[in-house]
Amino acid sequence: REFRGKLTVSLPGAIAKVALLTYSEWQAEIARAKENL
Repeated sequence: REFRGKLTVSLPGAIAKVALLTYSEWQAEIARAKENL
């Protein structure tokens, strides 16, 4: 029961971390594409 509570709390944090990573990678790709133009 305690573990389940921790998992629920950490899940949004994990999703946010992945989303932030994907976003920063995407931003880097756009920056590279602009340089190539």
